[in-house]
Amino acid sequence: MLVPLSLVDNAVADMGITCAFLFGLPGGSDDASLKQVLDDLHGATRRVVEKWALLQGKPVWSKEKGIWTIDVPETPLAQERPFLFTSERVHKPYAAAASLSALPQPLDASSSCAFQPAHDLLHFRRPDLPSTFADWAKKGASLLAVHATVFDDALAVGVTTPHGLLDATGTGWAVRALTAELHHQPWDVPPSTWARNALTDKFDEVVARPVSDDPEDVRIAKSALPGWVPAAKVGNIARFLVGYVWEKKWHKDELRHVFLSKKAVEALTKSVKDQVRDETGGKEWVSTGDVLTAWAAKALFGHEPRSGASALLSPVYALREILSLPDYPANSMCPYPFSPSPIPYSTFPTLSLATLALNHRRCLLLARKEPFLQATLKVMLAQAKGNLPLMPFKPWPWEKKGTQVFIVSNQATADVAGLSIPRPSATAATASAADEDEGTLHDVDVSAPPSRKGSAASSTAAAAASDLPLLAYYMRITSPLSDHTSFRFQVNAQGYFFEGAMRRKRWQGVERAVEQLEREFGHGAAAAAAPPVGEKQ
Repeated sequence: MLVPLSLVDNAVADMGITCAFLFGLPGGSDDASLKQVLDDLHGATRRVVEKWALLQGKPVWSKEKGIWTIDVPETPLAQERPFLFTSERVHKPYAAAASLSALPQPLDASSSCAFQPAHDLLHFRRPDLPSTFADWAKKGASLLAVHATVFDDALAVGVTTPHGLLDATGTGWAVRALTAELHHQPWDVPPSTWARNALTDKFDEVVARPVSDDPEDVRIAKSALPGWVPAAKVGNIARFLVGYVWEKKWHKDELRHVFLSKKAVEALTKSVKDQVRDETGGKEWVSTGDVLTAWAAKALFGHEPRSGASALLSPVYALREILSLPDYPANSMCPYPFSPSPIPYSTFPTLSLATLALNHRRCLLLARKEPFLQATLKVMLAQAKGNLPLMPFKPWPWEKKGTQVFIVSNQATADVAGLSIPRPSATAATASAADEDEGTLHDVDVSAPPSRKGSAASSTAAAAASDLPLLAYYMRITSPLSDHTSFRFQVNAQGYFFEGAMRRKRWQGVERAVEQLEREFGHGAAAAAAPPVGEKQ
C-alpha cells in the first residue's frame, strides 16, 4: 500500500537522524555475554519493525502529487531489509579507538556540566547507510537501522531513521519501542498505513477557514514565517553555499555536543522562573525549554557586542497537539519567530535570561494561535509552490548588517535520548528463545522468527541498576551539506543534551556559559553551600 507523506516531509527528505549512545560494559564481559547483548538488540530491532509495519516500507516518489510515499508491504517481509541491524567488534578499549585520554564516566542527574568527548560517527552508523530519501529508496534500506560496535569496555549503539519519514518525535517512538522490546515490555504501536495524509488534510482545513479581520489576529498573521525563503531559487542556494564555505574555512565551523545536568538545569530554571514571576507579578511564566533556548542564545551570541549583524532565531514546534494528531508519526512541525524582530548581536550581553525566556514564551503562545498557523501555511504553500522545500535565508557573509537565521529545535519531549539496554547478566537471565542463535560478533544474524507480544502502553525502562550505564549521547543530523545555523536540545534521565554546528568563536562563548552554569548551579554551587569540614549543619 502506498502511504502518502506531506510537504513537511519533503523539506527534510535529504536528511537522516542518528541517535548515538555510548554505554559502559561490565569488567570481564566475555564473548558469550557480549554476543547475547547483540542478539537481544538485533531481536528487539526486528520485532519493532515487524510490529510497526510502516518501518518495513520503501520510499517511492510520486511525480503526480509531488510528494514522497511509503510502499508498505501488505504482509511482513520474508527477509530483513539491508542495514536493519549491523555490528562489529573492535578489539581495543574505547578510549584508544576514539583517541581519548580515558573512558568517559557514567552520566547521572548530578554529573558535571561539560562538553562531551569527541566521537567517530562510524562507530554508530554504517558509512554506506543512506542519508537522503532518494538513496534510501535506491538501496531499499531499512527505515530503522541499528548499528552496534563492541569495544573491550564499551558498547556504541546508533539508531538511525530517515528524516524524510520521521521527525524527532517519531524517531523517539522507535527508540522507546526498542527499549520496551529489550526489557520485554509492551508498547503502543503507531499507525502504519493511511489512504490520505492526515496532516495534509488538517492543513487544507486550516487554510480554507475564513481569515479573521480582528486587528490582533491580523498582527499575529503578519509575523508568519519570517526569514524563510524558497530553496529552489538560485540566489538563495548561492547564499547558502557561500555561507557554508565561509563558516567552514574562515570561522572554523565545528560540531559540538554538551551535557547539562538535570541538577544544574533545574536550579537555573527555578532562578529564571522566580525572576519572571517577580517581574510580571505572577501573571506570566516560562518553561524549561524557554530558559534553555534563552541560555543557548545568550551563550552563542553574547560575545559579539561590536557586530552590526542580527540573529533571527526560528524555533519549531510540533503540530500534533494543536491539530489533534497525537499518533501521527511523520514530520509534523512548524517554524515560528523567537522574537518579534531580529535581535542585534550587540544587545545579547545586556539582555537577561528572564527577558529572553519570556520573550520566547510570548512568541510561542502567539504562534500556537490559528491566525499564525493559517498565515504560515499559506506562505509555505505560496513560496514552495506545492512541492519545493523552504530554507532559512542566508545573508552574504560580507554583509556587516545582515540578519542570520538560526533554527532551534527543542526535542525534550521526543525521547530520542532514552534508549536503555540491560546489562549482559540481566540480558542472559531474561533472554527469550526467539533471540538465541548462532553467530559471530560481526553482522550477527538472528534468523529465528521473533515472538509477538501485546502492545498496550508506553514502555518504561528497567531499574537503572540492571541497565548498562550511559557514558555519552550524541544526536547527529546527516545530510550532503551539514548546516551551521541550527542547534537542538534532547533530554533523558541523566540530563539535557545541547548540540549543533557553529563557528568556533561561538562555541567558546558556550564554554564560558557552561563553566558559569556549573559554578553557580552545579557542583560549584553545592561546594560553596557546604559547611566547612567539622562544622555542624
